[in-house]
Amino acid sequence: MVMEVKRVLIMVVSTMVMSEGLAVAEMASSGTAEYSITLVDSCSIDTTGASTDFGTHPVDSDPLADVPSGAVEVSCTTGISYRLGMDGGLNFMGSPTMLDSVSGAFIYYDILASGIPLGDNGLSELDPAYPESNPSPCINGVGISSPIIYDLTAEVGLNSVQASPAGNYTDVVTFTVAW
Repeated sequence: MVMEVKRVLIMVVSTMVMSEGLAVAEMASSGTAEYSITLVDSCSIDTTGASTDFGTHPVDSDPLADVPSGAVEVSCTTGISYRLGMDGGLNFMGSPTMLDSVSGAFIYYDILASGIPLGDNGLSELDPAYPESNPSPCINGVGISSPIIYDLTAEVGLNSVQASPAGNYTDVVTFTVAW
């Protein structure tokens, strides 16, 4: 009977200990993991919709000015200084030039961003046609927390229009943001 009482007493004490939250602790192991990120200054450019069709005009037409040409959107890290420019195009002849592939004739034209004439952004390695000693105009800016939009317009001068034969003139330019 003493043995039976000891068993009952052990069971009662075990039950009491477990109900009081004094159960034996679980076994565990842990480790660490490291997370990091490196941020660098950067800029990007979006030229979606930036193009111009001057339309069809008679050879002796007036100059074409302030023709809407879409927009260029520049996004840079806040506080980063940048330059927005463009190259001389596929047919550069001292200025952006549209070429008629049939006759070989050309028409000079200009592109303006928010009213400022654009050219190479002063980095001769981007467009060797522009001498480093005489870089073409660009827009200087500083990145902010949101994209900066530059509305584009294009123009063709009177001399270019009236001095060129009838034809289909085209060119392609590359806009660049450098920081």
